[in-house]
Amino acid sequence: MNERAKLTRHTLYESVWAQPMTKVAAGLGISDVGLKKVCIRHHVPVPGLGYWAKVAAGKTVTQIPLPPISDSALEEIRIFGASDSKLPPAVRQAKREAIVGEKALEKRITVNSATAAFHPTAALTLKALRKREPDHRGLVTAWEPECFRVSVALENAERAAGVLDAIARAAGERGFAIELTEKTAGLRIDGELIGFGLHEKIDRQPHKRTPEEIARDETSKKARGRSNEYEYRPPEPEWDYVPSGNLVLQLDESYHTGLRRLWADGKKQRVENLLNDFFAGAIAYAAAEKEAEARRERWRREREAIEQRRWAEEERRKLEESRWKFLAGKIESLERAERIERFVEATKAQLTNIDGSPHLDRLLDWSRDYAARLRTECLPENLNDALAEALLFQSESKSTSTDAGR
Repeated sequence: MNERAKLTRHTLYESVWAQPMTKVAAGLGISDVGLKKVCIRHHVPVPGLGYWAKVAAGKTVTQIPLPPISDSALEEIRIFGASDSKLPPAVRQAKREAIVGEKALEKRITVNSATAAFHPTAALTLKALRKREPDHRGLVTAWEPECFRVSVALENAERAAGVLDAIARAAGERGFAIELTEKTAGLRIDGELIGFGLHEKIDRQPHKRTPEEIARDETSKKARGRSNEYEYRPPEPEWDYVPSGNLVLQLDESYHTGLRRLWADGKKQRVENLLNDFFAGAIAYAAAEKEAEARRERWRREREAIEQRRWAEEERRKLEESRWKFLAGKIESLERAERIERFVEATKAQLTNIDGSPHLDRLLDWSRDYAARLRTECLPENLNDALAEALLFQSESKSTSTDAGR
C-alpha cells in the first residue's frame, strides 16, 4: 500500500463539512465508502442524509461538533491506496498495456441508441427487463443465462441495455467473446471468464407516509374511539429506498488487490464514458485471474510433490521393514539350525550310556532333517527364489536391467 495523504482529524472534519463526501474522497484518491470508514475509525462526525440537499435549498442545517478523544494516536490520519508495485509483474504489465491501448482513438467506445441494432444478448436483456415488475426498491432485474446481469429502474432499462450493447460490440472488436454461463453472460478474455454486472444505486430517504398508511391510521383512530380494545398495527418503515438514476458497472469480486473493479456515474461523468476504462480493468483482471490460476497450479504441484515424497517414504519404510523381516527370519533359521545341530551332537555323545531309546533316535533324526531344511532355505539359489516371490527388491531389479539395456 502506498500513502496517499496525511492529515489531522480537524482538517478532515473541516473538509467533510465543507463539501460532499464524494468530492473529499475523490481528492484523497479513495472511495466515499472508504472515507466514511476512516471518519468512523477516527471519530470524525459526518453530515447526515439529505444535509447537502438542505444546504442547496437554503434551509437551516446543524453541524455536529468535532468531539474530543482520549487516544492521541487517532489525531493523525494517513490515507493509503493500492500500489501497482504489489501486483505480480505479469499483471502489472498487462494493466499498463491495457490502459495505453484503450486510450487509442480508434478504440474509443461509443454507445448506440438504436435498440433495433443491439447485440443479441443486450437485446434479450432489454426484453427481459421490460417484462419485469419493479421490486420493493423500484428496480427490475435480469438474471438469466442468456442475459447480462442487470438491476435498474425500468426507465433506465434502455440506457443500461445500450451500455451493455456497447460492451458486447467492443468485446468482439478486441477479439474477446461474450460467453453465456449457467447464470449470466460474462466476458471471455485471454481464456479467462470475467463476470460483470450493471446495477443502479439506491438512495435511502426518510420514510414518506403513503395514502394507504394515512387512511389506515384514520380508520384505527375511529375504531379506538368506539372501543377500548387494543388494535395491532404493523410498524411503518423508517426508510424508503428509491432508485438514484446512477448506474454502476462492476466486475465480479475475485479478491485481486490493487485492481479496480467498479465504474460508476458521478456528477461529471457517466458510465457510457468509462467503457474504455472498464475494458482496461477487465483485461488486468483477466491477467490477474491467469496469474492466480498459475499460482494455484504451482501450489497444487508442490502439494502433489510433497504427497508423492511422503507416499514414497512410507512405501520405502514398509519395504525396509519387510526386507528386515525376511532377513531376520533367515538369520533366525540359520541360528536355529546351528542350535539344533549342537543339540544333536551333544545328545549323541551321551547315547553310549543309554540302551534302547527309539523315541530319542526318532527325535534326533527329525532334528537333523529339520536343521538341514533350515539351511537349505538359506542357500543362495533358494534365497533368490524367495526374494523374487516376495518382490522385496523388484524396483532395484528393474532399474538394474534398464541400466544394463542402455
